[in-house]
Amino acid sequence: LDVNAYIGNIVYNNLVNQTQYPGSWMITLSDFHVNGVSIGGINSLALIDTGTPSIIGDINQVSKIYSMIPGSSSNN
Repeated sequence: LDVNAYIGNIVYNNLVNQTQYPGSWMITLSDFHVNGVSIGGINSLALIDTGTPSIIGDINQVSKIYSMIPGSSSNN
């Protein structure tokens, strides 16, 4: 890993065994931090796609994440 490409520690998560999105990586998301601030109150599944800048999950939680990132926007 290129230690200059990230800040903090790498955390590994178990993938959720699901059939709704074959070939996709889904994890249980319990919290999310933006600039060190927790958005809190999360307990849902999130689809992780390293090939796109998208955040896919519960619309209310994803909207809160985007609102905390200056200059970002959601396509819903």
